[in-house]
Amino acid sequence: MALQDKYKELTDAASAAGVTNLQVREQDNVFYIDGEAPSGQVKDNLWSIYNKIDPDYRAGDLIMNINVSSMAAGAKATVTTDSSNLNIRKGPGTDQPIVR
Repeated sequence: MALQDKYKELTDAASAAGVTNLQVREQDNVFYIDGEAPSGQVKDNLWSIYNKIDPDYRAGDLIMNINVSSMAAGAKATVTTDSSNLNIRKGPGTDQPIVR
């Protein structure tokens, strides 16, 4: 059985659930699925389907890299802390400006 056929249910579910940037490929007897899920629930559902196909995760013939969409660019978030010494920065590293 070809890997594409083996994981057809998984790729079909990803497409139907609205996974964006969905890329599937087979390379060196490993099937790769990459994309961005609209929610954590969609990602969990995909892992559940994979668990039905390979319950013990022993086949070692699938690498699924599905990320969950984060907040839209420019969206605002509130950070509440118990300590006043926490600085939220615009990027990694202490050289980045503090978000106010």
